[in-house]
Amino acid sequence: MKKELIILALSFPLWLIKMLPGENFFLTADTQERLLGRESYDYRFQYMNTISALNAVWEYITFQENAIGDSAKTAELAYQLVKDRFAFGEGYARYTLKENWLIYLMGKYIWSDFSAKVIPDEIIKHPHAACSQQSIVLLTLLRSKGYPVRKIGFKYGHFALEVYYDEKWHYIDVTYEPVWDFPKCSFEELCENNMEKLVSIYSECWPPEETRAKYQKGYWYGTPDEVIAWKMVLLHRVTQLISDYLVYVLLLIVVFQWIRKKIIPFIKVSPKISVKHISQLVCIGFLLCL
Repeated sequence: MKKELIILALSFPLWLIKMLPGENFFLTADTQERLLGRESYDYRFQYMNTISALNAVWEYITFQENAIGDSAKTAELAYQLVKDRFAFGEGYARYTLKENWLIYLMGKYIWSDFSAKVIPDEIIKHPHAACSQQSIVLLTLLRSKGYPVRKIGFKYGHFALEVYYDEKWHYIDVTYEPVWDFPKCSFEELCENNMEKLVSIYSECWPPEETRAKYQKGYWYGTPDEVIAWKMVLLHRVTQLISDYLVYVLLLIVVFQWIRKKIIPFIKVSPKISVKHISQLVCIGFLLCL
């Protein structure tokens, strides 16, 4: 009986976590007002909190803009939609204690990046996201329509994309939102002639020398079929299963031990099961269904 009590005591905090109220990820009115004019963010889009909903809006806008069949314009509309959907300055979209208590604790006490979301349908629940997270959502949208997309990582600590259409790669930075006054091209083309084009598109973000200093540190490409952060995706899915079902496993262990010690010996002694034991089984079954 002592072991069962210990297991029940361990499961009690997990039940409390499950009973926590649901999270409200919407930005406050003060934060929305602070973001106005600072970046391309539309607070009305934060109600699109699934990838399927975002995809449906993208398809609708593509139809309204008569862009069906126009690869360049369709990709641009996806970029604009994700740019408007997320605020960047508020930091990473992270798991909460209620969502995934195990990865939340790992992020709090081991490495903060553990709790940063990398699964698109989890990221989209938040109105804000970091550069890698916004890029993951945009990459998911574009690949769903057959666009080849590859990541481009920068050694100064940034993450962007390149999407392929019209027989060439095109650089997309959904986070810093560079301003283009010429047709989009690859990042390699932007770096030609002492980075003149690169400096021009980021002119509203940093002074020319700071832009050059950031991007001269180096960069690398991913592959068009690469699964972004697949190890972290696997970790999040496994810890999600543990967070969701560990409490039920512990309860099943207690029930199994109780049946092994109380019910089975009783059945061996008497062929009749008392009303007391039947009521106990019903209560246990009810708890398991909660």
